[in-house]
Amino acid sequence: MAEELLFRGMVLKLVEIKFGTKCALLFPAVFWAFLHLFTADFSQGVSALLRVISVTYVGFVFSVITVVTGSIWNSVFFHAMWNFITSGVIFVGNKANDHVMFNYVPAEGNALLTGGENGLDGSVITMVCYTVVMILAAFPWRIYSSRKDAMVS
Repeated sequence: MAEELLFRGMVLKLVEIKFGTKCALLFPAVFWAFLHLFTADFSQGVSALLRVISVTYVGFVFSVITVVTGSIWNSVFFHAMWNFITSGVIFVGNKANDHVMFNYVPAEGNALLTGGENGLDGSVITMVCYTVVMILAAFPWRIYSSRKDAMVS
């Protein structure tokens, strides 16, 4: 929640006021990914690169959800649910995680599918899921906003 309050609450809003919405969607995501570089193990090769890409992308997705819905709490909710699922329920990666209920470790793990050492967070599958979440979160709000604007006019 602290990450969302800082990046989607403060940074996004400050950048949006100063530089506009497009910059506000990108800057917090890139800044967030930059800070996650300190936890990346670059000896992992593809896994480290996937981590940087996926963290940037999910930061963008959470920013879009915040801007489109007009509320940081939607982003907080999606972030919390994702962390709960990947940190407490299921882990997919190159090695088992003792802190989750279910592990899936493929015999020949393709880092693009498993996220490599980072687990599912860094996989292409996750990025597709993030895109679906972004669309599902944004679409109803667009309809609601257009109907609300039509009623006011």
